[in-house]
Amino acid sequence: MRGTVGDVMTGGAASVPEGAGYRRIAQVMLEQGVGALPVTDAAGRVVGVVTEGDLPPREGAGAENGGRGCPPPAHAPHRGGGPADGGPGEGAAEIRAAELMTRPAATVEPSAPVAEAARIMERRGVERLPVVDARGVLLGTVDRRDLPGALPRADADIAREIGEEIAASLPNRSEVTVSVRDGAVELGGLVPDPGTAEALKRRSAGVEGMLSVSGDGLEWPVDGAPV
Repeated sequence: MRGTVGDVMTGGAASVPEGAGYRRIAQVMLEQGVGALPVTDAAGRVVGVVTEGDLPPREGAGAENGGRGCPPPAHAPHRGGGPADGGPGEGAAEIRAAELMTRPAATVEPSAPVAEAARIMERRGVERLPVVDARGVLLGTVDRRDLPGALPRADADIAREIGEEIAASLPNRSEVTVSVRDGAVELGGLVPDPGTAEALKRRSAGVEGMLSVSGDGLEWPVDGAPV
């Protein structure tokens, strides 16, 4: 699947501020039907992610909510001694998002290829990523369900296809090396001239699943000698 994260993302993502209390976090998760939320600072920048598994169970919550740290029903008494949104009080109600969250958060920018988002999800074992701008401000989210057919392609498969592309355009294929790591392609070796180097980079960039191409390792004769 080609395209960018901006093509498939959902805007207006739910989030919680660093100072949000345990009960407020759990309530937002319940309302939004999600198991994880971005945590933002005062400027709206994503500083971490808090998941359902990060929430400590409250007394009485286990039996009523499967022990998953969700808030008790509305009719249940508030045991924290403070506001229901996690204000001052005893026990779990005092714990804030800043204490519970995992940082730094795995994020992606709208301009990133969808293949990059898929790789990050695979590597981090998550189903959803916050989408942020260049300053880290939350713009939305992208879900694995938004990326049909965008499962990460194996590096070996990418390298093999690029090798075939190079072999089709360069007689002396053995002079060029191809390495791929997490979708990032590195080309090296000897080519006839700078124009050939650029052509190989362009052909490599057209291969499905690659995220970036570097030709920094390519060299060519400077004295006009044949390769």
